Amino acid sequence: MPGISDHNGVLLEVELDEICWEQKVERIVPVYHKTDVLGLQAFLQEKFKPWAGNGSYVEEIWKSYKVIIFEGIKRYVLQ
Repeated sequence: MPGISDHNGVLLEVELDEICWEQKVERIVPVYHKTDVLGLQAFLQEKFKPWAGNGSYVEEIWKSYKVIIFEGIKRYVLQ
């Protein structure tokens, strides 16, 4: 179909027979504003020296960092 200037536009006709909805999976949402901040700080300080002293390659450092963070969230952030 003719569009603006020398451009053509596309016209698409679609028929929808039925609408399908995916069920949402329930998930736990952390309540960050109720975090035990002092406990989390102490936990991260305790874990920092062994983690920082690890002379591994970047991907291994990142994986161990994620494990530490998720463990801290699990322990000190209400869900």
